[in-house]
Amino acid sequence: MSADSFFWIVAAIATFLVGASKGGLPGIGILAVPILSQAISPVMAAGLLLPLYIVSDVYGLWLYRKNYDLGIIKLMVAASCIGIGIGWATAHYNSDELVKLLVGVIGIWYTAD
Repeated sequence: MSADSFFWIVAAIATFLVGASKGGLPGIGILAVPILSQAISPVMAAGLLLPLYIVSDVYGLWLYRKNYDLGIIKLMVAASCIGIGIGWATAHYNSDELVKLLVGVIGIWYTAD
């Protein structure tokens, strides 16, 4: 199997997992980045899947636009901005191996939870 075909197979599996998490299997989408990290660097995997996460989240928000708690949304936006800022500020200091380890540990932790 060539590297290109391996990438596309793993990318299809990761995409399926993101879709399945939005379609009724919550939590399974967290495995998409670790699985895609088997074919490319974890930073590239997260960056590649980010648009898919954004589009699916915007669609989910639109579907549930009448059922929400503004306090929870404010908390989630604030926490997301802090996490994105920390990730942006430290991304170039970390090796791919450290990022793979962190993504794997977080993925296993969320899946176990």
